[in-house]
Amino acid sequence: MVSPATMAMNYLILSICLFLCTGQLLSTAAQNCHQSTECARDHCCLLDKSLNVGVCKPMGGIAERCYVHQPYAYERPKEMVTDYDLCPCSTGNICGGIDSYHPVYGQRGICTFGK
Repeated sequence: MVSPATMAMNYLILSICLFLCTGQLLSTAAQNCHQSTECARDHCCLLDKSLNVGVCKPMGGIAERCYVHQPYAYERPKEMVTDYDLCPCSTGNICGGIDSYHPVYGQRGICTFGK
């Protein structure tokens, strides 16, 4: 039989763990935005079309996918990106085209070193 004091201590420890875990999950959740200046420096404000809200998402790093025709070469877009489903390449880098096409967004590419 477990004593009431031991049971209370177990509940306290469990409560503290749940509190800390929940706080960690909330801190990594996506941040809503209206423009990229509301996001971290290496993120852009991207429209989540399923929720119809802007969400801060990471800019494309080296060797990550991108779209060649995104008009944001060399700098982070200031406004919310509404016409593509991912942020452009990170500041100073470019999207180098590959032989693959998206039916809506056009030629796919890979982020590569720019200037």
